[in-house]
Amino acid sequence: MDALDIRISNRLKNIMKRLEKIVRQETGEELGLGLVVFPWTREGEQSRVAEFQYISNAPRQHMHGALKELVKKWDGGMADVPPHEKQ
Repeated sequence: MDALDIRISNRLKNIMKRLEKIVRQETGEELGLGLVVFPWTREGEQSRVAEFQYISNAPRQHMHGALKELVKKWDGGMADVPPHEKQ
């Protein structure tokens, strides 16, 4: 893990706490929530090296099952909700 990865990892817990609060306020429900961060660059940008990381408020086995189900639906072209387009 390099300095970028450590910085991201150290901040994920606080980010998750804020996201949980926002989701609860917006939906009125306490929902399972996962945040995935990964190296990504826009076309023409310099690549930044970072590790794939995630944090969840759910037990690991629940998050694992949810991610597998999501990928299964994507692979089958049957996502429950239309893709959210960047505005």
